[in-house]
Amino acid sequence: MTKFVPYLADEAIERNVAASIADYAQARGVIIQSPIPIEDIVQKHLKLTIEFDDTHGLFGVPRTGDDPDILGAMFFEEARIVIDESLDPEEYPAREGRYRFTLANEGGGHWRLHRHLFAKDPAQSALFGGPAAPSVICQSSQPKERVEWQADF
Repeated sequence: MTKFVPYLADEAIERNVAASIADYAQARGVIIQSPIPIEDIVQKHLKLTIEFDDTHGLFGVPRTGDDPDILGAMFFEEARIVIDESLDPEEYPAREGRYRFTLANEGGGHWRLHRHLFAKDPAQSALFGGPAAPSVICQSSQPKERVEWQADF
């Protein structure tokens, strides 16, 4: 099932990002300079957990080649981001830029812009108590839907 994501103007997305960075700077009493401390913003300010995992194995999608097709996934209900293990900057420092972009996409993009669209009714409960499914899976091979374009922007 595809979730309807309303149109957001570029300016609205930019204002949202600027507000997020300003909120973080005010809460921490810091002046933000490049590079943006995306890990701190995601973990300390947005209170999201970051995990590395084999996203292809996790979601049952075969991996083709060296580059992952599934870069990250957002689990809104658990306030959790899963990033493909091949982007771990400790293990693969040359991929730090791709890691930081993916983290910004998941936390700064999806969490800030889209979590209200995926919020579940607390009165509803799962029929079976299995593991939570991700709300958004970012696949580079798929046509870019509005939800991904907005998070990327």
